This record gives sequence, structure tokens and C-alpha cells, in this order.
Amino acid sequence: MSLSPRPSRLLAGALALCLAPAFAAPAAAQLNPVPSGWTETSLSFNWGAGLTPYSWELSEEADFSPLTASDTSLVSNVTVPGLTRDTLYYFRVKSFGGSYTGNNTMSVTLAAAPSGIYFQAGENFFHAESSVTAHVNIGWETNGNPDETEYILEYTSHTNFTSYKYEISVIYPPVSLGGLLANTTYQFRVKASNLADVETGTVQTSTSTLAAKLEDLAYSVYRTSATVSWTPMSGAIRERSSEGYLLLMSSSPIFEGVVHSSATSQPALGSLTIEGLLTNTTYYYKAGARNWNGVANLSDVDTFTTQASPLTGFALVSRHISSATLSWDTLASGAAGYELQASSDSFAGAAATVSSRTYALSANSLAVSGLEPNTTWYFRAGSLNSNGGLNYTSVVSTITRANPVYTNSQVSPPVVPDKTSLRVYFSPLPLSPQGSACEGYLLQRSTRTFGSGSVIVSSAAEPSSGGVIGFDGLRPSTTYYLRLVSLNWDDSPTYTDIGYTATLQADALPLVTLYGVWSTSATVTFDAVGADGYVLQAAAHPSFTTIEAESFTSNGAATSVTIGSGLDPNTLYYFRAGPVFSGTTVYTLSTPDYDYTLPPRPSGVSHSGVFYSSISVTWTALPADPQEQTADGGYLLEASLSPTFASVDFSSAASAITASALAVTGLAPNTSYYLRLGTLALDGGANYTFLTSTPTRAMPPVHVPYAATDMTTATIRVTWTAGANPPDTRYRVISTTAEDWENPGTAPVASSDTYNTYLSTAGLTPNTTYHFWVASYNRRGIAEGPYAFSPMATLAFVPASGAPSGVGQSSVTINWGNGDNPAPPSTEYTVDISTHSDFSSAVHSSTTRNTHAWFDGLISNASYYSRVSALNHTGVGTDYRDLADPLTLPATAQVLPKPEAFSGMRLDGFTLNWLHGNNQADTVYAVEVSTEDDFDPMYSSGTANGLSFDFNGLLADTTYFARIRAISRNGSALSAFSDSGSTCTLAGQSLTAPYGEDMVVSLPTSYGDYSVTVPAGALGGSTRITIKPETVFPSAPGNAGTLIPTGVGMEVTHFPPVVVLNALTLAVPYLENSLPAGADERSLILALYDTSSARWVPLPSVPDTAANVVRAQTWHLSTFQIMVSQPAAGVAGVKIYPNPFRPSSVAGAVRFANLPYDAAVRIYTVLGELVREFKTGHDGTGTWDGKNEKGAEVASGVYLVFIEPPAGKGKVFKLAVER
Repeated sequence: MSLSPRPSRLLAGALALCLAPAFAAPAAAQLNPVPSGWTETSLSFNWGAGLTPYSWELSEEADFSPLTASDTSLVSNVTVPGLTRDTLYYFRVKSFGGSYTGNNTMSVTLAAAPSGIYFQAGENFFHAESSVTAHVNIGWETNGNPDETEYILEYTSHTNFTSYKYEISVIYPPVSLGGLLANTTYQFRVKASNLADVETGTVQTSTSTLAAKLEDLAYSVYRTSATVSWTPMSGAIRERSSEGYLLLMSSSPIFEGVVHSSATSQPALGSLTIEGLLTNTTYYYKAGARNWNGVANLSDVDTFTTQASPLTGFALVSRHISSATLSWDTLASGAAGYELQASSDSFAGAAATVSSRTYALSANSLAVSGLEPNTTWYFRAGSLNSNGGLNYTSVVSTITRANPVYTNSQVSPPVVPDKTSLRVYFSPLPLSPQGSACEGYLLQRSTRTFGSGSVIVSSAAEPSSGGVIGFDGLRPSTTYYLRLVSLNWDDSPTYTDIGYTATLQADALPLVTLYGVWSTSATVTFDAVGADGYVLQAAAHPSFTTIEAESFTSNGAATSVTIGSGLDPNTLYYFRAGPVFSGTTVYTLSTPDYDYTLPPRPSGVSHSGVFYSSISVTWTALPADPQEQTADGGYLLEASLSPTFASVDFSSAASAITASALAVTGLAPNTSYYLRLGTLALDGGANYTFLTSTPTRAMPPVHVPYAATDMTTATIRVTWTAGANPPDTRYRVISTTAEDWENPGTAPVASSDTYNTYLSTAGLTPNTTYHFWVASYNRRGIAEGPYAFSPMATLAFVPASGAPSGVGQSSVTINWGNGDNPAPPSTEYTVDISTHSDFSSAVHSSTTRNTHAWFDGLISNASYYSRVSALNHTGVGTDYRDLADPLTLPATAQVLPKPEAFSGMRLDGFTLNWLHGNNQADTVYAVEVSTEDDFDPMYSSGTANGLSFDFNGLLADTTYFARIRAISRNGSALSAFSDSGSTCTLAGQSLTAPYGEDMVVSLPTSYGDYSVTVPAGALGGSTRITIKPETVFPSAPGNAGTLIPTGVGMEVTHFPPVVVLNALTLAVPYLENSLPAGADERSLILALYDTSSARWVPLPSVPDTAANVVRAQTWHLSTFQIMVSQPAAGVAGVKIYPNPFRPSSVAGAVRFANLPYDAAVRIYTVLGELVREFKTGHDGTGTWDGKNEKGAEVASGVYLVFIEPPAGKGKVFKLAVER
């Protein structure tokens, strides 16, 4: 903190007054003037009484030269106005006729309160280079104070000045403050202090320091945008964080004109991007983190140049063995030139880059050479900006072509033709390196020179093929032009022309198949061999000395030849065919080599009969001769579902040439069939005459019995089976109320046609019988029928609702209304009643012409569901009408014999049991018990959903009478009471404990069991142990610590008396409300009443607070009580018993009592070895069984017990062990 020099002036003034010469005047009366008040422009003084008038003087100098003010006064005080702020004034006064000597003093005017605190802006006044070097310049208005006025400037980073603050004294604003935390809001206040250190006025403001400078600034530049990145300042430490970032860019180094900016309020963001920049332009930028006030601490200015305009249309123009040319769309401006680069590793940097550059903007292509053959090269072009930077295109790639391949000069001739193949021997390229190798070879052929538009065919060979390649499947006697091809990685070719050659003469056709023979024509098929044409010949003899017919085709790709006419019907012929190459033919006999032509077609063919499953056909029989007019094989009749006879579904044949009729059977009804009749040659070949199609007759309809859903009050649905009829079969339905539709009398007759197998009639009279007839029609409209169906009546109307009446324990009358049906007895009804809502079982039914029905034999206290249906004249019922659900009255419960009526006898209750009798299984019962047989008063009651009820909280050893009655399901009715007799609650429990056997004597209660567990061998003989609860206990103190009685316990006796050899386990249950108020259940123990000492002795106990039971071990049988063991506050009153401890005695363990809760108990040998340690429980007690930490029994001797409470000092006790 800097100190003002002004206090030295004040001190000097005081010394001046003290050292002022005291001569030239007699001793003056001492008025003792003192300052009495001060403001910014006035001072007040008082002095003692003297002779008036008084004379006074005021000056800024100690020698009062010159005077600021002077005057006389009749009173002993004066106020001098019009003074200068924060100025030291000297004052002196004298009485009339007196002297100034010794009557002087001094005072200071107040400084004016500062105002208008301001902060100097600009990076020279506000900056922060790091998180702990922030700097601000602060100033204020002095309001007329002298330049030397001192100001106290206080500042803090807390919200108020009561916490930690800094203070500095300054003479004149503004003042520079450094060493502040970055991005931190500081509170500032300033006050003026005059020469007397009197402070006036406090003016307060706040501001945030700048965030720290950004670190790791970097940029990425594009054509019209740039991104600046940094290390984000988003940590939890305030001075190392920011409130966002600001980025500024300008083409001006002093950021004048257009300034681009981008900002964010996200501290975790590590970059900002500015778009809309000019292409190929130099920009200056600065970036900074923002503080809490949104002010950015901008970095030093850096610069970059945007990329040139991008190239478009970048594409490969050509590629060769060692060079490539690429092109693009030229730029009119925005670039300084172009550069084309090539790399074999996609510009990863491991391989050298080959490049070519031009500065001519009009150029639209460049070439690079010196490339390795058969190698993948990656190319990119870039437009150059003014700084030499490149704006690259995307990368394109291609593979240079492989080196050419030539025929092998060591093989003569290198081209070897055959009839349908040829081979070429060549010198293969080396397999490595890649630039000298290729990825395979092609041999290409054409029947004309390459480039003339002819088809080119290729054959391939692997790089390691051994230098031979060829073609198979060529045309014999054909000239082929050839060239060799080497392939690069993308199978692009490098060509080498090797001239032309011709194949050798052709062979005969390998196979000629006799495809078809008809009445006067025949066809053969074969595999084309690329001949100039093919010829087919037919002869009557296998030697072909005379050719009966011949046919030729000039189509070299043909696979068949046909003799179209000239053969005689029903005649044997031999056939052969061959290819024509340059006018030469080599023949091949057909397979088979001969066949018969077909006989003449039949005439006069017509249908003679159509039935359900058959059709008959007649025709004019052929003559028996001559040969060419007859049929040696007879006749064949075929039927098919397809007009093209794709499959023959049925057929029939006749071998006699005189036959004139055939029939096909097994047909489907009402189905359209196509028929053809053929005459047969000796080899089975047929010559067909086709008939018009015809449908078979439809099958008669078969009635389907009526379903319940087929009828309503105004409609009836008639259904039949179609049999084998197809879906397009038409049916006609005739309906009338008369029994004969052809003689209906006055009854109307209706008919309807349908393609369905059902028909619904509408507009019928309710509950009226109708008769139906149905006929089926085939596709020609020929009828089958009509056939009479079973009559059916329309439905009656659904009955109306009604309420039950006469409800008893096992009977009820169900009522309903006739609704729209005529009044009884015209309509018959069926009524059902059941205990199941879906009427799946236990159904009682009745059929009547009344509108009521009585049911008996029902279950008591049961909800019954009822419904009614009206029957039509054919016995079909309507939908059921659900009626009101009657509830039978409850019956009395069935009482059990006394041994079964009462079970689960307890100290405070028992379980009452009974049977339902005639009541529904889920009947609820009211149960009551009383100590009086007239149940006045009633002691306890309840309701049961089953056949038993547990009574609890009854008096012990008390006789109770019990009774039961049933409650109706809706609670509106009760049955009479059934008396179950009486029983007595338990008073205690007594059982014999046989010697040498495990035994548990327990007395059950509703809240737990009193019990004594006797391990085998714990007693010296057989005895009878009796347990009785106890509520009255001796009022006696405990022998160890503070014990609070609960009044809950038991008395355990045994007879005959026997010795207790080992510990017995006791269990005493309790109710929480039976404990003293505020008792901690974790501190509950069992205490034994020792009659010899008239004291309660705590036993080793474990409270089970979840089960509300306290368990303990005892070596004596007596009276036991649950008591609250109060832990002691210290260890002064610790009780250790028995001491000495004899492990073989009936005591079994050492008991530590009257200790604090959670006290540490450590047992040591006299040598300081730890034997055992444990902590006391909530009851302030602990137990030791005489064993060490490993479970081994300790030796006889003296042991030291160190007991250390959770708070306070521990204490050492001695404990003797005697074995």
C-alpha cells in the first residue's frame, strides 16, 4: 500500500505551532481555542471566556502570513466559511487587550466526496496476459479537492466488502491496478481522506477483468471463409474460464472499413468461423475470450490470405504409359495461375509428387510426364492465390497403361490355327516390378480389320500364363484379324496388332434331331456352327438315292431347317442335314433317322352328349385304304382345361379305323373343357381336329343345416354346399310360406339368383315358417333342380327385462316381459340361471310359455346370473336377454365339533373354525366371542372371508363363548347365529424335559412365543418345566448398572429340582406399547430375580427388535423380566462378574455391566498380549466366554481388562480366571 506524503505536512503544522516564538508580548490569558466543527468549505472554533471583544485570525501558513480571514467576535466561538477543501488552516484568537501567544490551534476542512467512478477503456488500460495478471485503470471525479488529496480505494472479488478485500491509498486518479484475477468481477469503492485522515463519501461500482489471452491460436483458410481455433477456456476455475469468444477479421491492418465478426457465448467452443470473405484476399484477424461483461481480450493481429477461386470440371483427359493430361474450367479472375500435381500415394507424403504449373489463366489443362507404367496415380489441380497458396480440387485417380506385349520371336510360326481354334505365342512381360509388369493379357479377334466397326471378341490370360493365348469355338474356313493386349490395374489396354490368319475346313454337324413330322412337312434341329447355311433332305430309302424333298436356309446362325410341303401323309421317310461352308456340305443323319408323316385329320367331329363328369364325341370314320388316306393307329380323343392343350387332363382311344364315337370321363362339374380328336400313325403321332369348348353340367346343391346366426325376426339365411362346382356356378333360390312353390295358393313366391353358396332373405314376418328350393346352373345356363330344403322359421323377438321375486335361501322366481312377442301362451321361452356369468356350468334351465319360472335347490348367499330366450316355431331361440341377477339369502354356518371348532390355542387367543354349510364358498361371516354365554357383553368380534378367524388380545386363562353368522354378499341380510360352544385360553405351558435330549418348552401368544430351550445334557436329570407369564415383579435394584423394569416377563419353574449344567436359552416376546415411554429397544435385556440377594441380575441378552423378542442365557430358573439396561456415562461403576471366573462353572461366561454404549473392552495378559477385544452394545454390557481371538480357551491366571469409553479416559481392571 502506498502512503500519502500529506500526514508529514499536518505534523509539520503542529510542530510549527509548538515552536512559534513566544516573545514580544506579556503573558496572555489562555483561551485554549479548539476546533468544534468542519465542513468542506468551513471551519468552526470554540475557546474559553476572556475579555471581549475577541480578535481571531485564520491562515494557511503557520506564521499567519498571509491571513485567509480575520475578524472580531463578541462570543467565544466562530465559523469561518468560504474555505478551500482538504486544506490545513491555522487559527488563533486573543481577548481584548490580550495576546495571540499560546492561543492558537489548527484544523482541516473536509475533502469533497468523490463521484463518477470510471474505467479507462483500451487495451493499454484493460488487459490480462494470464489468469493472474489482469489489469484495470480506474478513476473518479475529485469534485474540487486539491491535487494532493488522498483517496482510499478498496476492491474485492467478493460480492461485498465484509469478506476479504484489498485497499490502496492514492493521491490523484486515475490509478492502475494489476495482479488481478482474469475474468473476475471486482467491487470497487473510493472515499476521500483529508489531511486529518477524516474520510468523506463512499462511491461504489464494479467491473469484470478481462479474460486471459487465448492460447494455441491457429487458423484454417478457405476461399470465402476462415476458421480460427484455440484452446477452450471452460474450466471450473473462474480466472481460467471465459464467457464466450469474439473473432474479428478485416482486410485492413488497422481494422477500418468492413470488419467481419463472429461471437459465441459457449466457453467450451474451441473455434469460430467467419464467412463472406473475398477470394484471394489478405485478411488480418484477432480473437479473444470474453469476460463477464462481454468484453473480449483480443490477441495480437495475425494475417492470412484466402484461397483462390476453386476449379470446376476437373477431369482426366487422357492417360498413357508414362504420362497423363487433365483439364478444368478456366477462371476469368480470382487466381494467379494453376498447378497440376500427381502422386502415387494419394499425397500422403511418402512418395514423390510430380507437378506442372502455369501462370496463364486462360489455360485449361496441364500434362505431367515421367510417370511409372501400370501404376495408380492420384491427381489434383489447384488454383494459385497471390501468396502462392493452392486451393485444391478433389483428388481423381487413374492407372497408367502397361507396357506393350509382342509375339514370341523364338516360336515359328507364333500364330497356329485349327478348324475351330487358334493359338498365339507371345513374350510375356516380367512379373515385377509393377511398373514393368501388367495385370493380364488379351488376344482379340475380328472378322474385319480393327476399327471398321466389326464385332471384337477377346480371350484372356493371367500374367503368369507362360506366353500362350488363343480362341476356341471359331468358324472353320474363316479369316480372323488379331491383336495382343496388355492390361493395367484397371484393365485398360495397350494394343499390339499381329496381322490375320484363317481357320481350317469344318466337320459335319455332330447331332441332327428330327424335331417334328406332320402330314406333308418335317423339321430338324441342330447346334449352329456358324456356317454359310444349312440343307435338309428327305428320302423314301436310307441310301438317299432318290431325294423326295429338300430345303435350304442361308442363315448361318439357324438351328433348324423345315421341309414345308411335298411329303405324303401316313408315309415313312428318312432325313439328313448338313452345314454349308464355301459351298461344301458334309451330311449327318437325323436322330431318329426316319419317321412316319401324320395321317389325314378326322372330319364331321361334334359333341354328342354332355353330363356332370363326361363328354361324348362322334365323327366320320376314315377308309381302310389307300395308305395316304387312312390312319394305321386308330383314333385319340383328348380333353384339356387349356385352349393350347399345355396339359392333357383326360383322354380316350380307339384302334379300329371304323370307329366313329369316343367319350372322356372323370371330368369336373360345370367346368369348360377343350377337346380334340386325332388320327394316329403307327408310331403314335396324332393329327388333331379341334372342337369348340363346352362346360359340363353343374352338381345339385346340398342343404347345410341352419346355424343360430342364420335367422333374425325378418331374415333367414339359406346355405348349401357347392360340391365339386366351381366358384362361378350360379344358383337360384325360391322361397314361400306355402309347402309347394308350384301351387302356393295365395302365398307369395320369391326367387333370387346368386353365385354364392348362401342367400339371405329379408322383409319376412317374425316367427313364421318359410320353405326353400334351390337349383344350380352351369356356364351354358342349363339348370339342375330345384331341390327342396328344410323349412325354417324367422326368430321371435327378444324378451323384455324383469326383476326376480320370491328370493329365498335356495329358491327364486325369475320374471321377464314378452316384449314385442304376443301375450302368453303363444310364445315359448327358455330361461337359464347359473352362478357363472358365462353359464359354462351349474346351469338350471326351464322351458315355459309363461313369463316367469321358479327355481329351487340353489346355493345360499350366491349371486346368480339369469337370462331368457324366446323360441321360434322351429325351436330356434333368440339372443339371450340378460335379466336382473338374484342374490339368495345366506344360510346359517355349519358348526364343527368342539375339538375341530377351536384350534391354535394361545395365551391371549385362539382360532375359531366352521364350515359353509349351504352357503357359497366365498361367503363372509361375522364372528363374536364373549365371556358370557348370552354374549352380553360381547368381548371381541370380526368378519372372516374364509372358514376361520383368529381372536387375539383376549384374557389369559379365561373361558370364551363363540358364535357365527353369515353375511349376504351385498351386506343387506344376515343369517341366524350358529353357536360354536366355548373354550379357555392358556394360562401357561408345562412339559417334561427328558434327560439327555434337546427340548423346547413354548407358550404361544399372538405376538410371539415365550420359550425355554433346553440343550441335551443341560440338566442333571429329567424334570417338568412350567412357563407362566408374569406381570407383577419384585421391586428391587439391579446388581449391575441401572435397570428400568418393563413389567413384561415370565416365571419358569421345574419339578423335581435338578441341577442346571449348561446354559438354557430363554425367549420373552413383548409389545412395543408395553414398554416404558422412550425406551430404546436395542437396550432391552432379560434379568433374573435373585431371591438370595433380592436383586435383579442382568443375563447375557440379545434383543431382536424386528421380531419384538428378547433372548438370553441362564443357568438358573426363576422369575425373569425384560428390563431396559441404561448404559453408564463412564467407567467408574463398571461391574465384572463372576470374578474370579471359573469357565467350568454354571456361570459359563464373564459379564461386563454398567458400561457406556460402544465402549471398547480389551483383555490382555499381564505381559501385555492382547487376548480378546469387543465393544459393548446399546445396553452397556458385554460378555466374554474365556476364549482368545482364535477360539482357544485361555489359561488360569490374572488378566488385565482395559475399558475405553467412546469419550473420556479408559480404566484398567483385573480379572482372575481359575480352571
